[in-house]
Amino acid sequence: MFTEFFIPSIIDNRGSLGFIQNFDQIPFSIANCSWSEYKRINHENVYQSFETKHCLLILSGAIRILIKSSSNNVYTQELVNQKKGLILGANQPFRIECLTDNAIVLQLFAENEN
Repeated sequence: MFTEFFIPSIIDNRGSLGFIQNFDQIPFSIANCSWSEYKRINHENVYQSFETKHCLLILSGAIRILIKSSSNNVYTQELVNQKKGLILGANQPFRIECLTDNAIVLQLFAENEN
């Protein structure tokens, strides 16, 4: 259904640099990517899903991800810094809520398995 993982980072006096690699932190070959900006607003109860596995990474701000299971249970995961990512399965319904004034989320998509 979903897998949470920690992003390795290098920290020095200039700041923190996180990095990810195919098949190391992310268990698939990255075929596509996109980013979205979310604002703290009244959220509609709309879930989205994608045909392929994908990974959500928070670049700034904080988000709450609501994940709907096949039995309609809802699981909640929060990404509040750049240290964690979340991998969602193909056709997995989810919804993103912004917990800060705004948040930027990077989505990495696997190749279509069909």
